[in-house]
Amino acid sequence: MSNYDNFRKYGDYYIGLDVGTGSCGWAVTDKSYNILKVSSKSLWGVRLFPTADTAAERRSHRCARRRVFRNRQRLNLLEQLFDPEISKVDVGFFQRLKNSEFKEISKNNLFGDNSYKDKDFFKEYPTIYHLRYKLMNEPVDDIRLLFLAVHHIIKHRGHFLFERLDVNNIGASLPELWEQCCSQFVDISLFSNVSDDFQEIADSLKQNLIDMRDDVINVIRTSSDKRSDLKKVFAQLKSVYDEISDPEVKKSTENKVNRWYLLLLGYKVSAAEIFTIEESDEEGLSCKIKFNSSDYDEQIQKINDEFKGVVESEKAVYDVIKLQEILKDCNSISESKVELFNKHAEELRIFKSLLRERLSENLLAEVNKKVNVAKNEKLTTEPKSFYKEIFEERNKNTEKGKICFYYDITHGDKSANKEAIKGSSIYKRLQILAQILLCSSEINKLSEKEKVILHRIGDLSIFETQVSADNSVIPYQINLAELDKILKVQSKNFAFLSEKDDAGVSVYDKIKALLTFRIPYYVGPLNNHSKFSWIVKKSQEKIVPWNFESVVDTEKSAEAFIKRMTSKCTYLSGEDVLPKNSIIYSKFMVLNVLNNIRINGMRLDEAQTGLTKKVFDELYCNQINVTQKQLVAYLYNNGFLTSKEELTGFDDEQKVSMSSYVKIKNALGTDNFDINFAESFIKYSTLFPNDYLMIEKRLKREFSSECAKFNENLSKLCRIKFSGWGRLSEKLLTGLLGHNKNSEFDKNSILGFMLNGKGNLMELLSSEYTFSDLISSENSILDKNDAFSYQNLVEGLYVSPSVKRMIWQTLLVVREITKKIMGYEPSRIFVEMARGATADQKGKRTNSRKKSILALYDKCRKDFDISEIYSSLEKQDDNKLLSDKIYLYYTQLGKSMYTGNKIELEDLLNNSKQYDIDHIIPQSLTKDDSIDNRVLVERTVNEVKDNNYPLSYQIRENQTQFWKHLLDLGLISKSKFERLIRSTSLSNSEKEGFIARQLVETRQSTKAIAGLLSKLYKKAKIIYPKAGLTADFKQKFDLIKVRELNDLHHAKDAYCNIVVGNVYFEKFTSKYQYVIANNERYSFSTSDTSYIFTNQNEKRLQQSGIWDSRNGCSISVVRKNYYRNNILKTIKQEEVKGKLFDLTLYGPSKATIKKKKHLGCEYGGYDKDYNTFFSFISFISKKKKIYRFIGIPLRIVENSNNIHDSIVQYLLDEKFENPQILIEKLPFPFILKNNETGFLYKVSSYEKANKRITLQQFNSLILSIRSQKILKAIESFERKVKLNDKKVNFVYDEKKSGFSEQDLTNLFSELKSKVENTFFNCLPAVITNVLKNIDLQTYRVKEKDSDERLLTIEQKVHVVVELLKAFQSNGASSDLHDIGESKNSGIVRTTELDFEKYSIINYSVTGFYFIETKLRDLIK
Repeated sequence: MSNYDNFRKYGDYYIGLDVGTGSCGWAVTDKSYNILKVSSKSLWGVRLFPTADTAAERRSHRCARRRVFRNRQRLNLLEQLFDPEISKVDVGFFQRLKNSEFKEISKNNLFGDNSYKDKDFFKEYPTIYHLRYKLMNEPVDDIRLLFLAVHHIIKHRGHFLFERLDVNNIGASLPELWEQCCSQFVDISLFSNVSDDFQEIADSLKQNLIDMRDDVINVIRTSSDKRSDLKKVFAQLKSVYDEISDPEVKKSTENKVNRWYLLLLGYKVSAAEIFTIEESDEEGLSCKIKFNSSDYDEQIQKINDEFKGVVESEKAVYDVIKLQEILKDCNSISESKVELFNKHAEELRIFKSLLRERLSENLLAEVNKKVNVAKNEKLTTEPKSFYKEIFEERNKNTEKGKICFYYDITHGDKSANKEAIKGSSIYKRLQILAQILLCSSEINKLSEKEKVILHRIGDLSIFETQVSADNSVIPYQINLAELDKILKVQSKNFAFLSEKDDAGVSVYDKIKALLTFRIPYYVGPLNNHSKFSWIVKKSQEKIVPWNFESVVDTEKSAEAFIKRMTSKCTYLSGEDVLPKNSIIYSKFMVLNVLNNIRINGMRLDEAQTGLTKKVFDELYCNQINVTQKQLVAYLYNNGFLTSKEELTGFDDEQKVSMSSYVKIKNALGTDNFDINFAESFIKYSTLFPNDYLMIEKRLKREFSSECAKFNENLSKLCRIKFSGWGRLSEKLLTGLLGHNKNSEFDKNSILGFMLNGKGNLMELLSSEYTFSDLISSENSILDKNDAFSYQNLVEGLYVSPSVKRMIWQTLLVVREITKKIMGYEPSRIFVEMARGATADQKGKRTNSRKKSILALYDKCRKDFDISEIYSSLEKQDDNKLLSDKIYLYYTQLGKSMYTGNKIELEDLLNNSKQYDIDHIIPQSLTKDDSIDNRVLVERTVNEVKDNNYPLSYQIRENQTQFWKHLLDLGLISKSKFERLIRSTSLSNSEKEGFIARQLVETRQSTKAIAGLLSKLYKKAKIIYPKAGLTADFKQKFDLIKVRELNDLHHAKDAYCNIVVGNVYFEKFTSKYQYVIANNERYSFSTSDTSYIFTNQNEKRLQQSGIWDSRNGCSISVVRKNYYRNNILKTIKQEEVKGKLFDLTLYGPSKATIKKKKHLGCEYGGYDKDYNTFFSFISFISKKKKIYRFIGIPLRIVENSNNIHDSIVQYLLDEKFENPQILIEKLPFPFILKNNETGFLYKVSSYEKANKRITLQQFNSLILSIRSQKILKAIESFERKVKLNDKKVNFVYDEKKSGFSEQDLTNLFSELKSKVENTFFNCLPAVITNVLKNIDLQTYRVKEKDSDERLLTIEQKVHVVVELLKAFQSNGASSDLHDIGESKNSGIVRTTELDFEKYSIINYSVTGFYFIETKLRDLIK
């Protein structure tokens, strides 16, 4: 049928969408809410898809691979530089080095000539540092020695954290680094979230910390008990702590300082102990920092840039101190390491001698007598055996958990940790031995060196090794100085070092370039073919460190990096966002806050014209930070605020400022300040935070004349760092000229209106102004090349990967409906997004309500007598406070909010009808059900208050002081306080706003999808029904939704979104000014839903056909459609990408995947492949043709030029005889259909070991309405039973629980009927047998103490809930242990099927179209 014919038949139609992170429900209706049918198929369905994961793990592995690869490349280049010269003296040298990893070849194969063997080399140079040290001081004749030394330096070249480092005076930078470290810690960690009252204390603490530098460093370097002695040093801060009046801030400050200095000692510290991390930031809360840990870089990526800066500034101090410890008084690392080697050898000689000479049988017996060990542990009694035990080496035969003392303390991460060593009996005996020797009369016979060694056994500081975690603090400059000295000394004997190539670069310079060169991060990967690459080259010559500048166009690569890194505007498609610290964006953030401020309920500009601009210019543009105290002082001192007036709306938690403007203006001077220069600098500083030379270079190119004036100030300015991006574009804030619809001649930009005090962003985007229309107009302009593709539409959105996937799947569904099924655009699209589907959600509450309130109570216990309510709260279970009534009781200090009368907790707990939760602004006016709009009061008072707002004068007069007290304690928010004290009625514009916002979305993800839908479907109106409104509608008309039943509820929600969204839109949102002007009744209260949908006199909706309440006309249509179940269901199928295999390395016995191509599995490897798709194959087994679905590993096909041949070769390697590929690719998961029963299976995984596939049922269980109600009740009951395990008092009550035991039996019987009379008899046998053969009422459980007993009601419910899992399509197993079955019942894994009975079904994205492949046709 043509598009025109479709339009003639169906006319205007609506699309409803219910979008979540793992599903997209959709429905298509006509204007009377009938589900449309096309080709006998009802147009509604659900699209399922797995939630997308972030790329963090893959990115970290990719970065690690690149580091290893680039290190290998540097060493290969070094080999190429030396190869011509080494080949002259030893042709096989490099080959022997490569072969050294093979077990069959001796490890001692460096030198192959008779005159100089490996034993000669190791005798002369016990360690590589001995060789390096010698080469620094005298020339050698053997070029192989030079190569080995240089190879080691290049391989371990050091970190690049220090921009400038004087290698001749390492400690010179320490004062500056320490001051920076202390300043950042105090400003960001300690006092960033407290009021301005603490500024003097912050300055004092900062100065005290800076002054303590020498004491701190001295303790770290010299103390034997560093932690204890450092604690004494920091005790000097007590006088500063005592100045902090707030006990909570004082305690927090002291704790953070104590944890902060432990990092300097090398301890592991949680980031949450140093910084204030939001409860929703689970990644930040999991961050554990230890400077010398191998996962340090990975851990600090979990915290934000500001906190990361604090940690890195402290690590710089740690690195310098450690570096000084390593170097001591030596001039090079090699010299220091040689001295350490000699010291270790001397300590070992003395220790062995001491044990041999001093340890007698009697002394060892005395030691064994005093040591405290496990009863079953046998202690060595022979001195020789004890000696041998101390120096035993660890190998593959070593007993698990055994401590090999000397080996373990000298082999770092390869052995047991210090805690394990200190817990061992051998350590305890050595400690006791040391104590006995140091306290006995024999002490005078001990040498001073022996005494030192005995003392150092306790902290395990003896036997320091050259290789340790502390080597990570060595910067490349130290190794560069050593390399430079070696090359200069050795160039006397090796002239090739001075030879130059055609470009004039010597081998000497090339070797140094291998050490110093780093690929700038803004250039990215060097291979053009990578999808992660954006490099721009001047030529196709191979890139090496010494030709990088001539081959790579760094400027154009940086431009490509900027384009790649810059996200797109939330509102205007295709427009780049501004940096978070951009002057324009900072101005927007400040003005957004200023437009929320009220003086006695009036905006700043309503109080006095031009006040918003005056505050902005005179206060914010002259201070880096502005607190509420400073704002109040400014307004008061300038006569804009009197002592009697109330300032509200200022949010201290919104850290907004013009700090970037002030910093740049201070650095350059007011006369030199240029806005364009400043914006460019902020942009480049955000993009290149660690490359001030690149920033300076780009600024000089764009602003040559300005830069010439700045002189020295430019370099200083370029070291100021900014980070982060905003979400809005410059064009949105300054480029669109709109106006108030009541005054079209007063045009201005969004920023202009905000500066004039006309409202915040959301107010300016409301229908009162034309900006929303302008945005829609801008977004409707599609480029000719803007094709429908993921890359063009979704990839650049500023949302999480899971939201991107959700948006793309939704767009695919809508596109198939509009382009293929219907053939033309809908008139309206209704979109509802689940709260969990947003990228900007605040996160789950991870800290308990009880803990939060107790913390607030602790702050005021000294000043107020709250002992009774404090004690009461301590006794309450956490889960009790999940009740909002109980939570409000404690946040109101046990008093009524409107009268101040004491509330009896016992009555409240017993669900007494004496108390109500009231909405401050009634729900008849706004759909705000947040805690900020609710209070606990007496029911009698609530009935008098009714739907009136503001609160009566008497309530406000009597209670304001109490409310202010709660605000000061942090028990209520400012928003709640302002609602309570408000004295003016809601204006018509505010009421209009409440109505308009019911179908307006502010969430990032919803705005993103709305912008795309508006762009793609210009004729359609995009409408957002709020989830709460839809839920109220379903509750009112008893439209049952049971999530646990099946996935069809997503489509039904989409259908209800059309109904509710359309009625609200027509009744209120599109006519909100008319509603208010004509004093029409409106309400958003759940109890008033009946008015909206049942008012028989609603002529406006009746005449337009939107809703007709007469004789239940419209609701009957809705109910009839809602309870239909002819819903299409599909699942996203894909070829899996990502990891090739599980990255756990195994030994030869378990390895099945080689770790290197040229090595066999006898050298270890990996075990678990990750499959990318299935193949349907045939092969010969015992002269019989067998058919199988086989998982194909990603590693087999990833870089294959011929996938078919690669799969065949893989099958041959896996011992399949004569394999034939019948279907090459079947994506994960695919759908199998049993042609005899119609039963659908989802094939989701493949088990390689047993060559089995996992089958999950993919059908939808349909139950009667009565059974759905029972199921909803028992699911709620099951959740409460689980809470009961957590000590929440709960018992079964038929009336409260909503179901009887007979109801449960009836539900069980209906499930039984399903497996007896429908295709659900194809469910796993364990499920069908249970349903067919067990009677819940008579089934008896065997007990240990008694013979048998009947199932409890809780067990019956649990059995039914678990059985239902087998009817769902999510692959969950059923826990049926209560009736004697497995805890993992219902999972079907099989190798063989009767393939002739099955077909493979490939659905289109909506399921409207499908292709069926019958396997019997392939088998024939």
